[in-house]
Amino acid sequence: MVVRQLERTPGNSITESALINGAVTANKLGAGAVTAGKLSGGAVGTGALADGAVTGSKVADGSLTTADVARFSGRFRVTQQYLGTITKHTCTTREPQGLAPEQAGADISLDAVLVTPLGRSLDERLALTASTSGSTQPSRFVLSFCNASDDDVSVPANGVTFSYVIFDVP
Repeated sequence: MVVRQLERTPGNSITESALINGAVTANKLGAGAVTAGKLSGGAVGTGALADGAVTGSKVADGSLTTADVARFSGRFRVTQQYLGTITKHTCTTREPQGLAPEQAGADISLDAVLVTPLGRSLDERLALTASTSGSTQPSRFVLSFCNASDDDVSVPANGVTFSYVIFDVP
């Protein structure tokens, strides 16, 4: 009778090509065996992440855009004809129409709205505030232009472009 002795498998002798798909499952892996550097791009989708697994400290600076965090965002233009002249010591309000929230039929009445002119195109004598329209037009926001100066103010003839971001407030 011949007795054979088992030998230890040499390290790194089983390669990826020798494994059948599905042969190695999560419970067969040691803790820390798979690190971020060993995963290919797109290998982990949102469905595989536990709630709270990604925190602010785990997100690279500059890697998120408004599309990642805002409910709606975009740009619109206010023309001189649309806004007119804002007389000294008065305010005027306007509701931009046809923007993304309105097109989607979304209710943004309880959301936070941020609106800012691009560059230095808005006369510095004007103060700008933005707020939601509330229940009257729940898919729009209102811009208030206030002129505290002693002169009448008009927007430039070519108008002013604004960026807007709308955040869902839980």
